[in-house]
Amino acid sequence: LPKRKADGSNWVTYKERFLNNIMKQGLRAQLAGRKIKPEEPEIREDGKYYLPKASKPLSDDEANATWEKADEWAQNEAKIREVIYETVDQTTFMQIKNEPTAAKMWQALAKITEGRGDTIKVD
Repeated sequence: LPKRKADGSNWVTYKERFLNNIMKQGLRAQLAGRKIKPEEPEIREDGKYYLPKASKPLSDDEANATWEKADEWAQNEAKIREVIYETVDQTTFMQIKNEPTAAKMWQALAKITEGRGDTIKVD
């Protein structure tokens, strides 16, 4: 996967290769922001797990399944973020690192790069 040049001059190539990489990993919906972060169970005073705002405790199987969904979402976020982190320069990294989701991070990167106007060339 090519590194995105700091001046954005290889954006067309970078974007296509990045999106293809994400697609082959099965992460397109997550990158597009269509995967909603699952709620994580919380333990309450009675020692049981509940979903936030729920009055009925989760069974052990339900709690485990809920944790697995939350972990899967977080791992997929990390996969996308890592591809971005490995392919941008330090200055760009500092501009986008605090975005709340990988989808927002990708949108911020695109805005930074595409906002440079029509000076982007194809290499």
